[in-house]
Formats: sequence, structure tokens, C-alpha cells
Amino acid sequence: MILLDFAKIYKSFSFELPVRRSEFADILGYSKESVIKTLSKYNKEGILQVDDRKIEILEFEKLQQISIYG
Repeated sequence: MILLDFAKIYKSFSFELPVRRSEFADILGYSKESVIKTLSKYNKEGILQVDDRKIEILEFEKLQQISIYG
């Protein structure tokens, strides 16, 4: 859900995370490993394109559905 918030803030589906993955994990209340695993999974599924801290949302509607339904 926070990735959708960043997209709204930056008014773009492509943005650079303003925090490191460990800080991102702390914000979400997850482990760093869990965040990395999830970003990697979404990258492989074609929902996101992840390149270090640069994120591009490729499947906005799918990401929205995941944020709502899990």
C-alpha cells in the first residue's frame, strides 16, 4: 500500500524510494528480508520493476488489488 502512496505523492508510477530497504521495513513493521523478498516477488511477477531504490509500478491495478485483498 505504501508504494501506491509514493506513486500518488510523486504523481508517477516511477520513483526512487526515499529510504533504504531497512528503513522501509521499519516503516512497514516487517523485516528487511521480508521486504526484499516481496519486492523481488513482485518484480518477477511483472507487477513492479525494481532496480536498487528505483521502483516502477507496471501493474497499478494489480498492486491496488493486492493492497485491498492481500
